[in-house]
Amino acid sequence: MSKSYAMHIGAYTPETIPMVRLAEYMQNLAIMLGRESAVHFRKMEPGRICLIADVEAPDSLDVAPRLGLVDRGEGDPRAINAYEAINNMLADDDTSGYICEEGDNNAKIIDFPGVHKARMKTIGLIEEEDSIEGILLRVGGTGRFVHLQLQDGQNRHSKIEIDREIARRIAKHLFRPVRLLGTGRWLRNEDGNWILQNFLVKDFIELEECDIDELIKQLRASKGSRWGKMDDPMSVLMSLCHDEEEMD
Repeated sequence: MSKSYAMHIGAYTPETIPMVRLAEYMQNLAIMLGRESAVHFRKMEPGRICLIADVEAPDSLDVAPRLGLVDRGEGDPRAINAYEAINNMLADDDTSGYICEEGDNNAKIIDFPGVHKARMKTIGLIEEEDSIEGILLRVGGTGRFVHLQLQDGQNRHSKIEIDREIARRIAKHLFRPVRLLGTGRWLRNEDGNWILQNFLVKDFIELEECDIDELIKQLRASKGSRWGKMDDPMSVLMSLCHDEEEMD
């Protein structure tokens, strides 16, 4: 089965982007997604630059692991160079962008900071055994490693990978608080904020929903967490619970 991916670019519209520039973006996107002969441009969404590309099977099964490696600065050197090329182009165009699966704009697979990269001074990068907590919002993907989406206050983490066996178990806890155990890579910027770059899940713990005070305490203590900066985290949790009830 083929797989479709979308690359969003913050600058230009379909009417204003130079054709040569568009071709550069498309070429580098094809290299990032895999074997160029298996990647096909399908359409551009109206009113903005959102490139939709289809990847043929069986090559489509390799895209998610490939992009995961690129996001960590590993894997195919051509794909890494294509990522850097897109990032530099976005910086030159004074904008940023991202790649996601088509139809799921909230679950970014790869971020291109572009113009923001030059403005964010990084003063630390660590990789360590760690844990993160939040509300499990999504489990999805087709490769050996699939992706999770976790609600951390008003922020969503989507650069979380988990093998399929653990994914089947954790999927039963959708829309509930969990603690993910594994290896995290974090960037610390000049403002002292920890930014999650990638998290590989090795196991998880379901958190008791009834112990709200302890849950908030744990969420606030988590590295890079936005919960500690919120004036009323209880209201956010109640809102999430309300959203879950409406979906049931």
